[in-house]
Amino acid sequence: MLPVFLVSGLPEVHVIDPALSKAYALLLKSICPANSSQFFPNTTTFTDIITPTKLDNKYYVGLQNNLGLFKSDAALLTNATMKALVDSFFRSEATWKTKFARSMLKMGQTGVLTGTQGEIRRNCRIINPLNATATAYSHQGCEIPSDIFS
Repeated sequence: MLPVFLVSGLPEVHVIDPALSKAYALLLKSICPANSSQFFPNTTTFTDIITPTKLDNKYYVGLQNNLGLFKSDAALLTNATMKALVDSFFRSEATWKTKFARSMLKMGQTGVLTGTQGEIRRNCRIINPLNATATAYSHQGCEIPSDIFS
């Protein structure tokens, strides 16, 4: 979604986030139709436009060049601690790879919620409604086999 601000008192008028590159904003406007739903958009784009199919530190290079897709991306540059991390990942792919590998190992040690403690989402983007039933779900690449509940 294009980072925008709704202008108070002017319905449907948007101002592009000043932290976003103007050229990138124009690209996003050409990719994202104005009439797409905010809750279930059917348009996707890469968060890393420099090397979108490679796992590397170029996301941080883009971030330093105002190519953050989300407001939360730009927010990484507003906090001193996070900015220091972004700067180190920008300067050194080796540093990023080391930290990324450690993070993945740490995440792998996180326990998976099972039974009534967790949930399988009907739509990967939102929490299920309270009355959701346990059946097979499929939505935008979130294939869940029906025998998972057996």
